[in-house]
Amino acid sequence: MVQRISPPSLRRGLVLVRAPHRPELLVLDGDELVVGRDPGADLCLDHPLVSGFHCRILVGRQHVTVEDLESRNGTLVNGQPVRQAVLSDGDTLRIGPWSLEYVDDILGDRLGLDRRLSTLPRRPIRSRRTAVEDEMEVPSGTFVADVETLLRLAGQDRIRSRARLVPEAGGPSAVVGADRLEVGGRGHVLASGWFCGGIAAELRWDGARHTIVRRMFLASVRVNGQRCSRRRLVHGDRVMVGRTAYRYLVR
Repeated sequence: MVQRISPPSLRRGLVLVRAPHRPELLVLDGDELVVGRDPGADLCLDHPLVSGFHCRILVGRQHVTVEDLESRNGTLVNGQPVRQAVLSDGDTLRIGPWSLEYVDDILGDRLGLDRRLSTLPRRPIRSRRTAVEDEMEVPSGTFVADVETLLRLAGQDRIRSRARLVPEAGGPSAVVGADRLEVGGRGHVLASGWFCGGIAAELRWDGARHTIVRRMFLASVRVNGQRCSRRRLVHGDRVMVGRTAYRYLVR
């Protein structure tokens, strides 16, 4: 790995998600990150849908670029296969069963997501033992995913990365994401009402959809007017925790 070239005020990173595991945060401190199944990759993702050396991420002073390394199943950015693409904040890479959300500045606001990024475990980057140029041939053990599977995974990425909880009374929305979003007087998102002083409810990612789960037994949690203790959410749902109303929107 090489020296850091990003300004100290800008820390780029990736949020790695693979249900049902908790998301992990990877900080892009070098100028190149090779991702693949081979133990010699900087970021080793051990799964048969991932090629030995699947793609590489190039970190420049102005842009971060992803480049596919002729992988069997391709590298998707926001659901579209790419050979090379410049990443923007919030873009989602799909590599086999993993999604990797690009964060342009892990110290920035990002509509509330920064309050949870600091709690994620850090994913270590391994020292590369072999040169990529010497290992470009794809291992024979790589499985090929069908198109329907890739489209389904891309659709789940869109929901996970773009879902927002928007207060009806106004104010900033909150990125729901893959980590737990707590709602209540002491949560990531504030809610008022009886028995809402702590964590009244939370939104969780189950690998395909976001689910709202009541945390406090006596707290009132409603979706589209119906009281519930657990319910999967879809775009447009009206969520009420205590006396506070929100809209769950996938933008």
